[in-house]
Amino acid sequence: MSGDLPAKGTRPWSARLRRLRRARHGAGREARRRSFWLPSALMMVIGTVLGIVVPILDNGYELSPTLFAFNDLGSARTVLTTIAGAAVSVVSLAFSITMVAVQLAAGQLGPRAVTTFREDWLGQWAMAQFVGLFAYCLMLMTQLTAQSTAVPETSTAFAVLWGLVALMLFVIFMGSVVSRLQAARVIECVALDSRRAVRSCHPQTIGRPAPDEQAAEERVARARREGVTKVLRAREGGYLLQLDEDQLMYAADLRPGVVVQVGRIGEYVLEGQPIAELHLQDDPGDELEAILDVYSEVFRFGGERTLAGDVGLSIRSLADVALRGLSPSLNDPATAETALGALVNVLMDFVRHCRGGEQIRVIEDDRPVLVAAVPDLDDLVAMGFEQVTIMVAGEQPQLARQVITWMRELERAAESAGEPTGEVVHQIELLGQTGHQDAGDVADESDGGSSGGLAPSQLRHLE
Repeated sequence: MSGDLPAKGTRPWSARLRRLRRARHGAGREARRRSFWLPSALMMVIGTVLGIVVPILDNGYELSPTLFAFNDLGSARTVLTTIAGAAVSVVSLAFSITMVAVQLAAGQLGPRAVTTFREDWLGQWAMAQFVGLFAYCLMLMTQLTAQSTAVPETSTAFAVLWGLVALMLFVIFMGSVVSRLQAARVIECVALDSRRAVRSCHPQTIGRPAPDEQAAEERVARARREGVTKVLRAREGGYLLQLDEDQLMYAADLRPGVVVQVGRIGEYVLEGQPIAELHLQDDPGDELEAILDVYSEVFRFGGERTLAGDVGLSIRSLADVALRGLSPSLNDPATAETALGALVNVLMDFVRHCRGGEQIRVIEDDRPVLVAAVPDLDDLVAMGFEQVTIMVAGEQPQLARQVITWMRELERAAESAGEPTGEVVHQIELLGQTGHQDAGDVADESDGGSSGGLAPSQLRHLE
């Protein structure tokens, strides 16, 4: 590279345009889905604008709706005051209902499951409608002064119609809250989001797969041997949320190199902790610190994990629901069975659509720029079943047999896809052995009263 290093934070125009495109997906989209304030703020602006524009049109065209009739300014002002007061009351009620639902869900299904309520667009927009309606009525009432002569019939009728629509949306929202309080519905929502996250898991949004994996591996190995190796450290503490593709492309154009990811998406890292190795093609000399800063900005951190690219969060959320269902305080095996079935379905999706382990991503000229660290099937199975297996096998022998059946299907799918199955087999063995040792009714069915596993007839049935 020739010339001076561009100032930190500068981007070519093409990179700036790509940064605008990035806001449509990834962690930014997750943040918008969980945002309660954004729809309300948008509707407040819309209500304010309508509260100014509609009266102007009403006075200019002298519209007179036949459905509603207002005799004087006092009656119009009374209607608007009533609607505005009701709108504020309903917003408070909707917020209280949401908070109570979140507390109930967190106590029954775990704190990670409450994200389904935060991402409920119906609740967000139901409250937003009343916020916008209140802003509209407020702006309209400021124009009903003592000097006003004409009654704003159209503007007031519009407020009444808007109130009816908002009320209907609130009734639908109430029904949605009641539905979402059911454990099966919450698990369904978590599983749906999880399967969507699996199908766009890291690093699918960065570069493209190497067309010739052997050649790409050779180029990465040569960069490790011959290049200048440096350690990239976290610029701040928090969860590793994503890798910025545009920043990585900018850094690779600035100074070609290969980033070997060490920290996985979803891991909590400390400030200054190593998160990757950087193998540069040549020594940057005095520009080393600036180059390291540019590459370090590829890694984005936050205080809360998101489903964007984080398969582990999906697995952990469903495992937590199953653990809550198996806990003595709830003792709800049906909820645990539903959660474990959804968990195995997510793992099946991972086997079909993702590939674990190290993955090499290349850019236009087939030049490797990233060796991504992705959890493989063994990692995810251990994460999801390590604690669950002990509780299922020890106290729920019937559920243990059902889980073994699902795990064998997962094993077959993993073998067909070339994924490792060691942890799947290990969990099946634990479910069989421990379940037999701790469940006397299962032990009585085994040959000779042995306590070393499920009865041979049961094992043959499962196989």
